Amino acid sequence: MENKDKVLQEKNKEKQITAYDVEMRKLDIREKKEEEAKKFKQENKYKLIFLVLGILTIASLFDYGFFRTLGIWIVLSFCYILGGWFDKDSKVVGFVVKLIRKFQ
Repeated sequence: MENKDKVLQEKNKEKQITAYDVEMRKLDIREKKEEEAKKFKQENKYKLIFLVLGILTIASLFDYGFFRTLGIWIVLSFCYILGGWFDKDSKVVGFVVKLIRKFQ
């Protein structure tokens, strides 16, 4: 009988959860959620970017109209290409070279 009590007491000691265990579990859950969010952002990076650009375009269309919005996008595109050219971004430089060759 005493052996059973000792075994039960040992099992209860093993099952006891301390505040430290709870906090560590919370940290594990938080880290897991952060990793999932980071993975989601990496997998859907361009979807999110173009969604934001679409929302900005719609808002701009309502506020400024079609031609002003088109002008804004043309200026933004030109500035992006110019910045990429000065940064020597290979993708932008390749795009500009192809564009120049196309119109020659």
